[in-house]
Amino acid sequence: MSREPGKFKRKGCGQRHMPRNRGVRTAEAPPRAVLYARSATEISTAPKAKVEAQIARLRSHAQRRGLKVINVYSDTATTGNGLFRPGILAVLTLASKQPRVFDLLLVMNSSRIGRDVAANALITKALKSAGIRIESCSDAAQTSHENYHHGDNNKFRYQ
Repeated sequence: MSREPGKFKRKGCGQRHMPRNRGVRTAEAPPRAVLYARSATEISTAPKAKVEAQIARLRSHAQRRGLKVINVYSDTATTGNGLFRPGILAVLTLASKQPRVFDLLLVMNSSRIGRDVAANALITKALKSAGIRIESCSDAAQTSHENYHHGDNNKFRYQ
């Protein structure tokens, strides 16, 4: 009697029942991403357009990486100091759900999460403790092999 790989007999038929997959991703499933964009209060010209441009770049990056975008959150014309921003609070609320709803928070750069060191540390710690990675499009682009060149004393420097 042959059966498909990964298929188990019903409980009580001599086979151990395998536990449910509680938020753990299988190898073939694409990582689930949440996109987050924020424009600062200092930007006086079209802060909504700045957020929309960030989201467009984030979507493009997610598509290139083969990520499944679960949701998009943003805070328009909002200071990066502190935690009380509707978009980031929504991200943290979603991150606290069990089973885990997403695997990766995608931002343009780390300053979009926040500028306050203490608040940024709390946000980062909350996401990482929930098993969620943070990825930055700009940081990833800057640290790619093509953007580094050897400088004096064999140290790397940005082009």
